[in-house]
Amino acid sequence: MKRKHLFTIVLSFSLVLTVVTGAFAAGYSAGSQDSPIRPLGEVISGVLPTIVPTTPPVNQDEKWKLFVEVWEIVSQTFYRPVDKDIMVRAAIRGMLEALEDPHTVLLDPSVSQRAREQTRQKFQGIGARIEEKDGQIIIHSVFPDSPAQSGGLQPGDIIMAVDGDPIAGDTPEQTALRIRGPADTDVVLTIKRGEEEPFDVTLTRAEIRIPSLSTQTLEGNVGYIRLWGFGALTADDLRETLQPLVDAGAPGVILDLRDNPGGLLRAAISVTGEFLPRRTVVLYEEQAQQLRPYRVPGEGVALDIPLVVLVNERSASASEIVAGALAHYDRAVIIGQRTFGKGTVQLPHDLSDGSQLRVTISRWLTPGKESISDVGITPSIVVEEEFDGTKPLEEDAAIQRALQELAQVPSIPNAA
Repeated sequence: MKRKHLFTIVLSFSLVLTVVTGAFAAGYSAGSQDSPIRPLGEVISGVLPTIVPTTPPVNQDEKWKLFVEVWEIVSQTFYRPVDKDIMVRAAIRGMLEALEDPHTVLLDPSVSQRAREQTRQKFQGIGARIEEKDGQIIIHSVFPDSPAQSGGLQPGDIIMAVDGDPIAGDTPEQTALRIRGPADTDVVLTIKRGEEEPFDVTLTRAEIRIPSLSTQTLEGNVGYIRLWGFGALTADDLRETLQPLVDAGAPGVILDLRDNPGGLLRAAISVTGEFLPRRTVVLYEEQAQQLRPYRVPGEGVALDIPLVVLVNERSASASEIVAGALAHYDRAVIIGQRTFGKGTVQLPHDLSDGSQLRVTISRWLTPGKESISDVGITPSIVVEEEFDGTKPLEEDAAIQRALQELAQVPSIPNAA
């Protein structure tokens, strides 16, 4: 069964609708204008009187009154001192869990701040994405030229402890916060790799620029572009990368979205728009089940160039929007493995203490009105080999299959 939660040290995993304020809210986002998390201040029963009044208003909802009654009884009669801040946050989390939606969450102030840094595509840490899988925190991927890469961390490595403290029971968010820290300071990770005995890796944190993409020219002058995420700079970076390829008459482009967990909706639409004319990229289903289309905002620079898109089981959210739209219009051949299946949109609400509440407000559909939630997008050409980002490109089965596909396009000579 597919995992339902992915958190990255460098980018948070969700599709979020951003409220336009003086600063970008952070995370993987989606929205009509901008795309990409909690202040409750003081605590209840005198400490948080504006949230939970001591005396309920006359016309107060009976269920809310019940909550206030229980709160006051516990606060006044429990035999041990009560940490009201913990209680109020636990109450909120319990309320959200009752919605049975893993993407409607309350993020602590520190997590919210990290997410804002991530949207700006710069932070201080080791440069690795982590995720929870089968109850363990593992390395999802590492960034090139990062402390994580120079320290030898690999996708699939299990993190056992941070600075000697076991992480058992931690969420990916908690683990990420323990790993990140000021540049030029050290963090020690205890790693379990395969059947080997656990070992320690000491990494010196650095300022990490979250890369939008990496690019390379393959045989036959085919352009290869790997998108790492969908941040505030991704669309501009992609356009700057595509323009020279188009000007040079590149015979094709391979757009690699493998291990790309998503990002800003605006970025996803703009990225799609570089390859599509003015068409609907995604349909946004609101509470009334009305569908609102989001269209390509302008003219792309690579509307005609032959295109292959690579995906895998860790391609999610904004990645699925791009792949779904390009597949719907037969603009690209999709190669790889079935994608993650993240098809909902979250609206962030900044709270008074720096926390952020993310609420799922809608789901998104492909231009063909298909939901990908828990289903994902199935590529037209399946490559079963597991993606290993450390392999040379010439040994990557999906890339080689993509080159074969592009070689069949008449305008591409010698691109086998």
